[in-house]
Amino acid sequence: MGDGGSITLGFLVTASLVYFSQGDNALIRPVTALWLVAVPLMDMIATMLRRWRLGRRLMDADRSHLHHTLINRGLSTRSTLVVMAGYGVVCALTGLALEQGPESLSLLLYFLLFLAHCAYVVASDRRAALAS
Repeated sequence: MGDGGSITLGFLVTASLVYFSQGDNALIRPVTALWLVAVPLMDMIATMLRRWRLGRRLMDADRSHLHHTLINRGLSTRSTLVVMAGYGVVCALTGLALEQGPESLSLLLYFLLFLAHCAYVVASDRRAALAS
């Protein structure tokens, strides 16, 4: 897809989520929009935090995204795709299910999932460092 395609796709998804989560006729709550893009958003933020912690430039390319971590742990590319797609579907369904509850609960659970995601990334970094 390349950088141009991924940036365009990211913009279109983000613009759609902003459109559908704002105003008097909003279809979803803003926190639900976070759940719908949880996997790429959390992966991007966790990757940037990892680079920052290691003193690297935030936008440099490397193999620190979640799919690389899963492949490095022994999953095939197909299994990695299934895991990440499943992760995304579970996050999206969780966000939609939480639409009926308080927004604060949904946001709290989102942040807890993000912390768990970051903990997994840090633990994977440590395992990789110990193995080498």
